[in-house]
Amino acid sequence: MIINHLQFFHDAVKELTGSLIIEDALMKCLKYFQGIIPCDTLSITLWEPGLSSLRQVAIATDKDKLRIDNMIHVNDIQKSFITWPYESNVIFFNDFHKNPVCSTVHAELDKLFNIGDSSHMIMRVDIEDQRICDVNLTAKGFDRYTQDHAKLLSLLSCPFGIVVSNAQRYWTLMEEYGKLNENKMKLEKELIVKCGCEIIGHSLPLRNAITKATQVASTTSPVLLLGETGTGKDMFASFIQKQSSRSVNPFVTVNCGAIPESLIDSDLFGHEKGAFTGALQQHKGRFERAHTGTIFLDEVGELTPSAQVKLLRVLQSGDFERVGGHTLINVDVRVIAATNRNLALMVKEGTFREDLFYRLNVFPIILPSLKERHEDIALLTDYFIKKISKKFNIAPPKLEIGELNKLKAYTWPGNIRELANIVEQSLICHTKGDLIITGLPTSTEPLATDYYPTTVCTLDEANINCIKAALDKTNGRISGPNGAAKLLGVKSTTLRSKMQKLCIS
Repeated sequence: MIINHLQFFHDAVKELTGSLIIEDALMKCLKYFQGIIPCDTLSITLWEPGLSSLRQVAIATDKDKLRIDNMIHVNDIQKSFITWPYESNVIFFNDFHKNPVCSTVHAELDKLFNIGDSSHMIMRVDIEDQRICDVNLTAKGFDRYTQDHAKLLSLLSCPFGIVVSNAQRYWTLMEEYGKLNENKMKLEKELIVKCGCEIIGHSLPLRNAITKATQVASTTSPVLLLGETGTGKDMFASFIQKQSSRSVNPFVTVNCGAIPESLIDSDLFGHEKGAFTGALQQHKGRFERAHTGTIFLDEVGELTPSAQVKLLRVLQSGDFERVGGHTLINVDVRVIAATNRNLALMVKEGTFREDLFYRLNVFPIILPSLKERHEDIALLTDYFIKKISKKFNIAPPKLEIGELNKLKAYTWPGNIRELANIVEQSLICHTKGDLIITGLPTSTEPLATDYYPTTVCTLDEANINCIKAALDKTNGRISGPNGAAKLLGVKSTTLRSKMQKLCIS
């Protein structure tokens, strides 16, 4: 068979350089060799003179491939052959018994692939007078190799040298990356243990926020956490509390936006027995229960004007009165507040007290949105996969290649909370194999908010529309199991009071 050397070189290099994974490259090259050069196994060995050993690093057959680290110790007689007393850079032995090194290498290969009696061809690869590796071919049976085969293989000395050198650099980089990743995970675990809460990430905006939180934690100054919904304001509040000298004292959290307007004063500051209908006994408010500790006021921008006045007084003097009471109560409470609203703008609009704003705004910390923390998305995704998989009692799957790019390309209006929801939805839909992200909105898909009207009405108008719709559905019935109050999830007395206030007949 007449072989075009230039075509052989071109095609063999194309296969050899087709992968960074050396064992994959060897398998591609071996399959190309077959039919041109006899080849049942193709392997790479490195000479380690300091250890007097050959190191097998990669082996391929037409059906299998291995990335290994197998040391083959050689004696003084074998060493004289390994140091290459040959004129050509390619030698072959059509009977492996005739060379002591071939016999040893053959024995190792036979353990792995049961190659039996074989011929061996070896190419020493040097670049700039530095020995890079040896390329080893075996073919079953004796007398399989010729000088023509050796000439063909010698054409690939430089390409093999470059591929193996690059592979060694790649291995070194992957090893260093693994060490760095282990150190990073160790530091993150230490941070979680230190702060007692799971703040995941290492991006610069997040580190800046953590630094500020650490600085203020040891003081008793009020803290104002600012940021979009879902950025982890509750996590930072917990972080500050656990880092403070009050960490063993009460930590009371309040979602100001979830408390009905009529009950917010009572919830925060308590009430006396008989202060209003239904006040059958004295009730201690959250500030009283947080005495000597910390109170976290989430969505502080939702506080009513009267609650704002009382909160201002607590911040100024630590004093307040329960609803319906006349006794002054003094508490020692550290206040951490949070909001996703623009309090400065609310002050201008007259919906938030200016003096209260300045009392709360002693040490503001702006939490970055997820779109400012792209480098943290991989860590957060991995964290949520493991956390939610544990909740579902399943083994955490690996994220499909390319899915992380989809997550990084998204803008995340719902921030970390939205990411957690997307991961949970994906795990619910997951059946087997690597995890594919589902439920991620595309530019052509309407968001949930798109289903709501774009025009905005006042809160009273919204309440009127809601109550009228409920009354229409219940044919005007207010109380009873089929009444509007039941439909709206409130007491009939509350609904009647609301209707009277809104002039709904």
